[in-house]
Amino acid sequence: TYNIQGNNLFPFLFISCIMSIKESFVSKKELFLKPDQEYITLQAVLQIGDVIATGGMAKAYLAETNVLVNGEPENRRGRKLYPNDVVETEGKQFVIKIK
Repeated sequence: TYNIQGNNLFPFLFISCIMSIKESFVSKKELFLKPDQEYITLQAVLQIGDVIATGGMAKAYLAETNVLVNGEPENRRGRKLYPNDVVETEGKQFVIKIK
């Protein structure tokens, strides 16, 4: 922890600045469900978002990489995602929307 009094304020400000810069580099995409589509699976979102090339890669990717759904860690490739769900992984963010 840092003492943010007096001359020790610099490390705190530097870390805060880096965190702000990191957050600004997140790529955000909206994925729209078809009108007759109730949900989409996490595996499909990763494929459509060019995170993985094939569905077969989903299981390994989820085991090795931090993936968040609505801010919570997720490792199930069949996880159903509904409108307004948010998927985050490796600097990419996908928001599920309805058309």
